[in-house]
Amino acid sequence: MTTAHQAISPIEPTPDRPSVSAKPVAGWRFWIPMILQLGFAIGLPAQLAVTYYTGRSVVLQTRPVDPFDWLRGYSQTLSYDISQESVLKTLPGWRSIATEQDDKGQPRLPYSRQSFYVVLQQPTPAQPAPAQPTPAARSDRPAAWQPVAISRDRPRDLATNQIALKGEILYGSPRYNLETYYMDEAQRDTLNQSIAALQAVRRDRNKPQPFVVEVRVDGSGQAVAHSLWIGQERYQF
Repeated sequence: MTTAHQAISPIEPTPDRPSVSAKPVAGWRFWIPMILQLGFAIGLPAQLAVTYYTGRSVVLQTRPVDPFDWLRGYSQTLSYDISQESVLKTLPGWRSIATEQDDKGQPRLPYSRQSFYVVLQQPTPAQPAPAQPTPAARSDRPAAWQPVAISRDRPRDLATNQIALKGEILYGSPRYNLETYYMDEAQRDTLNQSIAALQAVRRDRNKPQPFVVEVRVDGSGQAVAHSLWIGQERYQF
């Protein structure tokens, strides 16, 4: 005769009966990476937005990949004066980032990934325009800032007319996260027409392209594009 209160032995887990406590563990292993990825996806645009609205306006001289068909497709990769090794090697501090040598024993940029900073200086303000300027004398396009130094570490105590832009060397090429832009078809066609019109009237092809990009640079050197100037026309991103 059995009693009304029998002790119930715990059920041991078997291959066909997994332990119940393992399920929450597996769930956390799935959700933790998802939460981290979501936080990164939200945080990155937020950081760019802060830079966009609080950063200092800086103007960069562009070097289009193809000035006669600058905006083919829905994105375009731009190059800047400060993207050229021939420009960077003329700056004080070049050897601090050119840590490798070419086949002639000259310093060159490494293929390993590393960050650096370019110090840009605001151009001297132009002289006041005449009281009644002619249309040809007017120039509303901002002048490009000039690179004056380069450094492996973020510079301190810069002059009020200078700022440090953070870059990255990738496979021996300088990058600033400002090279690729996306746009819809209507905007692309408008910009291409403006570029074609400028190219048609330009006589000296060796002069700098009349295209500059305004960027916003924060205190850490991070930058985000603000607007594009084509001649005297400004297109905001």
